[in-house]
Amino acid sequence: LDLALALDRALDLALALDRALDRALDRAERVAPSFALELRSLKKRLPQKMTQEWWTIQGADWREELRAAMIKHRDIGHDWGFSKAQLVLLREYGYANYLLLDCMNAARSLTKSTRDWVEATMCLPQAEIDKIPRL
Repeated sequence: LDLALALDRALDLALALDRALDRALDRAERVAPSFALELRSLKKRLPQKMTQEWWTIQGADWREELRAAMIKHRDIGHDWGFSKAQLVLLREYGYANYLLLDCMNAARSLTKSTRDWVEATMCLPQAEIDKIPRL
């Protein structure tokens, strides 16, 4: 039973990867053709039947090439090396921004100019916020 569940999970993950690559390729072809070329090349290198052995031997290199392509073309996928404490702070910061947006959506007397200013500055560092004219 454990083996059957593991195989089902592996198949689900392989299908999810295939679908995700197809969606990424579809979008990249419209906005970043050179990225689409690299994604297509990476997808072709995946075996028809992905095995644990393939992922163990070649998977790390494949993932690193995918990450390098994402960094090069979309500036995502960096390994920032945050500490656990920094990750907690980032999570709290994200939650605070979500809460702020939720409150703004609930506020009936909030003017459009105030909403626009808050949205434009909510993720900026203080030095950048100071450069933007106040309402």
